[in-house]
Amino acid sequence: MKVTFDIATSQDDALLRYCLKENTMEGSISLAFEAEPSFFKAVSVQGKESQVLVARTQNHSQIAGLGLRSIKPLHVNNEIKNIGYLSGLRLSPGYRHSIHLARGYQFLKQLDADQKVPFYLTTILEENEKVIKLLESNRADLPTYHYLSRYNTYYMKAIPEVSSKNYTIRQATQKDLSNLLAFLNREGKRKTFFPYLEINDFQSTYLMGLQVSDFYLAYDQNECVGVLAKWDQSSFKQTRVMNYSQGIKVARPLANMVSSWTRLPKLPKVGSLLRYYYLSFVAIKKDNPDILTQLIAYISSQNNGYDLFTLGLCENDPLTKAFENIKAKVLKSNIYLVSFDKQFKMPNAIKEKTLYLELATL
Repeated sequence: MKVTFDIATSQDDALLRYCLKENTMEGSISLAFEAEPSFFKAVSVQGKESQVLVARTQNHSQIAGLGLRSIKPLHVNNEIKNIGYLSGLRLSPGYRHSIHLARGYQFLKQLDADQKVPFYLTTILEENEKVIKLLESNRADLPTYHYLSRYNTYYMKAIPEVSSKNYTIRQATQKDLSNLLAFLNREGKRKTFFPYLEINDFQSTYLMGLQVSDFYLAYDQNECVGVLAKWDQSSFKQTRVMNYSQGIKVARPLANMVSSWTRLPKLPKVGSLLRYYYLSFVAIKKDNPDILTQLIAYISSQNNGYDLFTLGLCENDPLTKAFENIKAKVLKSNIYLVSFDKQFKMPNAIKEKTLYLELATL
């Protein structure tokens, strides 16, 4: 079946939202990602600049596939650089052929000729073994995927306070904004790919749904030692539970009963939306896991009406130690650096530092 590739416009919004809903992410828990009321508003948090690549059917009545190229400023080797991110790859049933995938990457390569970024990042769920095998194959018609790290997505509904030291925690106010950003960028630059934020970002769709008051500050006496944000994106991005594996279906009633007296999230009924938020912009002085633990405990104690919260850390991040004594579920992904240059050499600066990807913007 013939398809053509181009860049989507706002007139495609309804078709894009339909394509997103219809292409369920299969797994032990099958999920559909939605972008109501606007696809383009939903993707605005993924970068300062975004292009939505679409594969159109011959009569242009349907979008057979899509992908997203976004660009955002990140900390790389003590500099601020625009880095690309590839995400949202969807191919509708009947169009999942290697020829369409290859042509899509050819179109992306044409866009990459603008040289706005030196390379791209992307994440692939570890359980997507077929996709990983294909993209790591180094085929001539595909870009090169360089493995960087495993990425842990933690999700839970609450945690106990287990820190040995008490820190003073409070919500940020507008008066804190300059110092808040200075702390984020000072601590963030220690980790490769930590987002670079500016004051104007709070007036843009790049941080849509996130207010200064959604940031929480941890103090040791009068010194700020930690920052963590609570980002609820449900007003423009949603996740719907479409199905469970047979094993989970059988275990679900008991699991939900146990959830009532544990801190693990319940398994919602099929067809319902997950009510969750992201814990974002994780910046902790000296990567002290006790500080992160208390920030998470403080925020999650006010979980009013949420099924769960989620937080992402790279496997080599010292802050993962905060989860050694916390009962959290973990979803594992692989992080790749993607380049259309077959001669590309990995910069040493990327290999040597701890990596950070902001889960809420992936």
